[in-house]
Amino acid sequence: MPTMSTTKVRDSGGLSGEGTTILIVVGTGGFTHAAPMLEVGRLLAARGHHIEFATHRGQERWVDAEAARSRYGFVSRVHLMGEPMDVEAEVEHYMQMQETDARVDYRAYAAPKLRVDAFWEADYASLVDIVTGPAAAKPDLILADFFVDMACRDIQRQFDIPLASMWPQMPYGMLGASYIPGPPGLQIDALTSEHASLWTRLRAALRPLRALPVMLTYLGFLRSMRLRAGVPYLLPFTSKPNHLVLVNSFWGLETPRDLPPLACPVGPILSEEYPALYDGLREFLDARERVVYVCFGTHVQVPYRDLRKIVAALLALMLPRETMEALCYADGGDEGQGRKKGKRKTGYRELDYEAVYREARRHLDTVASTSIVGAAAAPSGSARGIIDGVVWAVPASQVPHFHRPHDFAAAHDDDSFPSNDETFLISAILEHAHPSWHITSFAPQRAVLAHPSTVLFLTHGGASSVQEALFHGTPMLCLGYFFDQPLNGLRIIEAGVGEALDKAAFSAGEIVEKIAGIVLDDGGRAAKKEEGEYARNVERMRCIARVASRRKELAADLVQEVLFDHKYGAATGSDTTVGALTGALPEPAMDSEGEDDDDEHSSDDSDSDVSSEDLEAGLGGASTTSWRKEQRRRKKKGSKKTGAISTGSGKYGTMSGSSKRDQPLGNGTGKDGTQQSSSSKRRRRRPMHLQTADMRMPVWRARNWDLALVGVAAAAAAGGVGWFAWARLVGGGGGGGSGSG
Repeated sequence: MPTMSTTKVRDSGGLSGEGTTILIVVGTGGFTHAAPMLEVGRLLAARGHHIEFATHRGQERWVDAEAARSRYGFVSRVHLMGEPMDVEAEVEHYMQMQETDARVDYRAYAAPKLRVDAFWEADYASLVDIVTGPAAAKPDLILADFFVDMACRDIQRQFDIPLASMWPQMPYGMLGASYIPGPPGLQIDALTSEHASLWTRLRAALRPLRALPVMLTYLGFLRSMRLRAGVPYLLPFTSKPNHLVLVNSFWGLETPRDLPPLACPVGPILSEEYPALYDGLREFLDARERVVYVCFGTHVQVPYRDLRKIVAALLALMLPRETMEALCYADGGDEGQGRKKGKRKTGYRELDYEAVYREARRHLDTVASTSIVGAAAAPSGSARGIIDGVVWAVPASQVPHFHRPHDFAAAHDDDSFPSNDETFLISAILEHAHPSWHITSFAPQRAVLAHPSTVLFLTHGGASSVQEALFHGTPMLCLGYFFDQPLNGLRIIEAGVGEALDKAAFSAGEIVEKIAGIVLDDGGRAAKKEEGEYARNVERMRCIARVASRRKELAADLVQEVLFDHKYGAATGSDTTVGALTGALPEPAMDSEGEDDDDEHSSDDSDSDVSSEDLEAGLGGASTTSWRKEQRRRKKKGSKKTGAISTGSGKYGTMSGSSKRDQPLGNGTGKDGTQQSSSSKRRRRRPMHLQTADMRMPVWRARNWDLALVGVAAAAAAGGVGWFAWARLVGGGGGGGSGSG
């Protein structure tokens, strides 16, 4: 029998990213928004793609600081998109989010979104300058964080550059399902209708009606802002995306649903490496068996009213179980924060605060007398509590909130004062004098979660924190304050890997009971850790998360698919993008002196309920006014378009030169520097291979309304013929009978 020869399939260069540029764009939100995108960028750089990074001024340190260069050296160039939100505005922004509740006041809850979306104008202008710069600066694909999704969709539409955006969960307002109550991505009471009551589902269905006035205000805000920038259209609201959406989550945490080809869960996207424990922290964890790790992220400022409950609960959990039980009131507590007036029943036993601090101080004296401060061994025998240590990452801005504010009594109807024991213990904890508490301004979170002594993570429920806890197999107690955090609390409960607290109504007793239930797992009756209900679910989700974490390679694959599809789809341009918008974006109206006609824009602004002060506050330094003044200055100098100009290092680009909006869209130079006409840009390209046909069709055709109309007409015609025949038959029969008589 002849020997069969084989040929090894290899990449002959067609899949190489050589010669292509991918621009990663991150605006507001912090480094947790950039980290997963840069991880995908690392994979794409390894495949030969040229990676550039655009972000706000000051955030370039994420990739160019000395400590970051070893991890993100693949970023070849950084573009600065303007000033970030200033510190005071940022603090106000997050405090406003933290103190509002969508269940109570939609308008107050949605107001901070205006502050973030107001960055669109400066971000859009900067991106226009980036993509209209020299041929080497125009990206072949944009990978955008969801906070800059709107500006990047405008760039996609106007300049025919393919787009991929990354979300921490399924996008808001799209990809819904009939069994998911309420607006997609904005669930409050239940993730699905499976076990939800009729009242819960009805509340969720009516929630959009309550939000309608806020939505109208928001649309007016968008319209006036976009008109000022010379963009006369609003991006459409669709039930599914028209560009690639990468969801940094996975089934099991995310509610399963049917998805179109352009949406794909690719998380958790985590780095293969993470910082190790420093010596003091490692010694602290090694000396203990049941440590609670506490971290509320960068932006949450936990108020005193909540810190008091948390600290008291953790101190109680360190006491011997018999002592702790004696400190709980038998009848339900009413410690909840409450809304506006009064206090809400929590349904959980409440702690006797004074007694807790008294016993905790006595317990501290006992432990301190037999141990070394810092790396002290955990108590054993009868002195052992449910937990034996706390590691708490406390930013410097959080420290003042541990002390009772002067106006606390009037604001919360609480005229009690901290006891001497409470004051002493808080000082001991913050000054690193309590052997069972390790307070640090920064903790290597993944290393802490991976340590076998960490038995629970008390978290704000940020997407990154939840994913890291699942990946390392640590159960959670979630106290979510804003954005997706309360929703992640629901997901934690649904997955069976922990519990959640309601920021508006929780008590110290609730914290004690939920942590005890998770740590002891089945009341402590389980002979092995794996036999407890929480432990089984944590291990189940740990395995799922680790398998799913390989999908970051899929994220890179999909980005390449979209890039290559666009690159080889047809000649540059599209009937439905650039060509259709030729000349659609006029220059701002100018008066005889060459200044913007602000009177015309101010009349447009009057249609919106959003004040100019709100808009200026939202830009946090990089204001609309300052950007427009810069554009006027450039026009007066008669400067020509220069695109992104490199500084001395050759790596950074600053935005200069007039905007592409100063020229009619659809005419310009190609990537090879040749002049292209409108007619060449109007040549039809092949549809994107991941795009479903209904996204390119009128809604009546996509949903077969014409067929339905034909069916209705046919049914009506058949019914009419039948009725006519029956009427004739009955009428004729009746007439014949009368005649014969």
